Amino acid sequence: MIPFGLAALMTVSLPIARRATKCLVPGASAIYLCNEGAGTTLRDYSGNARDGTLGAAAAAPTWGPTGLTFDGGDKAVLTSANFATAFASALSVTAVVNPTGTTTGGIVEIGRAVGALTLVLRVVSNRGYLYVQDHSTTLTTAAGALPGSTWTDFTATHVWGGAAVAYVDGAQNAASSIASTYTAPGTNTSAIGDYAGFAFTGGIAAILLYPFVLTPTQVAQNHAALKAMLAPRGIALA
Repeated sequence: MIPFGLAALMTVSLPIARRATKCLVPGASAIYLCNEGAGTTLRDYSGNARDGTLGAAAAAPTWGPTGLTFDGGDKAVLTSANFATAFASALSVTAVVNPTGTTTGGIVEIGRAVGALTLVLRVVSNRGYLYVQDHSTTLTTAAGALPGSTWTDFTATHVWGGAAVAYVDGAQNAASSIASTYTAPGTNTSAIGDYAGFAFTGGIAAILLYPFVLTPTQVAQNHAALKAMLAPRGIALA
């Protein structure tokens, strides 16, 4: 049974979160604010009904006042079929994360068919990477350090066959060209958290997914919105 106080908090926080998303750049494929506080559903606030499920095909992360806490090997599974046509030519992904110590793990994975495109946002020794795996060739773009025990907004954008750009706390950090092509997506696992044994340890407070490349101005807009949105949870973004 959910305690009365928590139930009331959830009832209030969900409508507030829906209103708060209006400050974000429109057109998102999925918006996960990790603010449910209990249960097995990770709500998608984009209006596209791409909810995630905690505890499906893996251990479930735990709810806390700041969001979801992962201890390695746990994840929230996303409905892959709902992402099958979401990212036809480009992707932007934002994750507000708090890695615990030196960690290697997957933050979010958008699965594709074998031999096609897989996109994985990962932390490797407290550095953020966007992994683009195309026909079994893994290409990466590095971002700046994501300090342990500190909340950080990490954003990466990529247009198929073009540039990948990484941002830390709303500011551009790294850019590189990744020569990849887009092929028909499949229904491989899409998830937030553990990816193929790369177990993320720490907190995740928000995930934003867009089917286009965010401009630097749009990245800064989302960062400002997330900073204000997450402050009441005790998350202080730079």
